[in-house]
Amino acid sequence: MNHSQQAVSKDIHLKDKETYEVQSQLVYREILSSASFNTFQNPEAPASPIIITKNDLIKRRVNQVIKQLEVNHQILLTAKSNGIPKLISIVEIVKTQTKAEQYNSMQRSKSYTNPNYNHNKSTLKQKSNIFEGLDADSEDEDRPLHTHKTFQLPILNILLVEPQAGQPQRQKDLPRWTYQD
Repeated sequence: MNHSQQAVSKDIHLKDKETYEVQSQLVYREILSSASFNTFQNPEAPASPIIITKNDLIKRRVNQVIKQLEVNHQILLTAKSNGIPKLISIVEIVKTQTKAEQYNSMQRSKSYTNPNYNHNKSTLKQKSNIFEGLDADSEDEDRPLHTHKTFQLPILNILLVEPQAGQPQRQKDLPRWTYQD
């Protein structure tokens, strides 16, 4: 791949990441706007969702989640695709150290990058061969059109809430979420 193709690929990856972060913020705002979760908000320490990736350190994330749960009494954790197993591990560790209620929601997200795909030298060479001989200024009608493939990636959202009375009401406020002990 040449330099311009790498730049385009990096731009696509950054755009996907930004879109995912915005979606996570919107999900958390929707939760906080519901009546049974509005009472939990701490105006001095506004919370944002914690996005878990496959490269995160479990111990550091567990400590971060516990601290934020103590301050805000609720926290949204989210992971996309290959970060989901790590998210589940972190949540299970947090639940052993605290008494938190867990609500789960699965979504799908459109992405132009596949985090489960490992680029090796042969596939990178094949990709660079596709673009060889193509001149951006040429008006060749026989030139193949290259579009980006779209992937549907799973997203797991887990809401941890300090236990209190009102669990049935929270279940009504989150109809697309499942409660898990």
